Amino acid sequence: MAFSAHRKLLVFGNGLGMAIDPDRFSLQSAIDKAWKTEGTLSTAHKELISLCCRIPVASPPSNEGELDTLQRVVSSCEFLQTISSAKHGGFLSDHGEMFPRAIREFIHSVACQFHIPAENLPKEFSDELAAYITFSKSHVATTNYDNLLYQSLIERDILKGFDSVLRDGFTNTKGFQIDHLKRFKAKASSTGFYLHLHGSPLYFDDGDLIRKRKQSELVWNIGDSYPHIVLTHVEHKMSMISSSRLLSGYWTAFEEALGEVSAVLLFGYSGLDKHLNEKISLAENVKNIEIIEWAGSGEHLQRQKFWEKIFPQTVSLERLDNILSFSHWDAGPREAK
Repeated sequence: MAFSAHRKLLVFGNGLGMAIDPDRFSLQSAIDKAWKTEGTLSTAHKELISLCCRIPVASPPSNEGELDTLQRVVSSCEFLQTISSAKHGGFLSDHGEMFPRAIREFIHSVACQFHIPAENLPKEFSDELAAYITFSKSHVATTNYDNLLYQSLIERDILKGFDSVLRDGFTNTKGFQIDHLKRFKAKASSTGFYLHLHGSPLYFDDGDLIRKRKQSELVWNIGDSYPHIVLTHVEHKMSMISSSRLLSGYWTAFEEALGEVSAVLLFGYSGLDKHLNEKISLAENVKNIEIIEWAGSGEHLQRQKFWEKIFPQTVSLERLDNILSFSHWDAGPREAK
């Protein structure tokens, strides 16, 4: 099947939010705010988390490495729970049994920080991006937990179930289904995917269904969303993805999208998610990697070498003082002056 030469896979990273407010959209800021949110964690659980991370008592984690430690402890607790028995009891204390849920509710609260208060992308940026997606039928994927891009495309009717340019696998009545991402051959060239590759706090389990909340319905301290958020150290992200049928479905669709484009545009993406880089690197028909990033992330030549080390494809790099000023979507990055 022939696909438009204009079609790309657009991958958005955290730089989108950082361009609006670098403090509010930083991971550490979100962790600190969630830590202080009343009702998210008890004092006892905060002390346990600090002890697990080997940091001062009642201090919040400060990086993904410490989130890695928490994930290892959670996995260990869950394993011990699986081998406990009614006859001999379990291996965990009361705190140990509650610890996995406490951590997941904390992670959910961290992800919520990227939604509250609600922010909007600049109108001109959103309008130009929406026009390009409509024209090119490009796919969109994001590694973020925020709602910036999602809400913007919903408001512009780019995302509205089956009758839209992009589909995310959700319907109002049946929630998320893998089959909702399937496209008939006639639709494959005119319909793209919208994929929250690392999940969102908007997703929650409702019995056997996975549903999506509206921004206004977001609930902070709730345990039903945690299977669909991948906020952990990079080494654990694929295992977390595999545990969610929603996210594993998105990554299957991501590979399908890679098979329909010759160019991937990485926008405000750090390049640190090895699992994402590997998928793109192995895509045989992807010939060009286009990168738009903040000019403050290092010297141009240094960054060019960084990206060329990651991807075997032809890499073109454009660095801007404000990435939200980018507008030439179809033309790709411009040469550095």
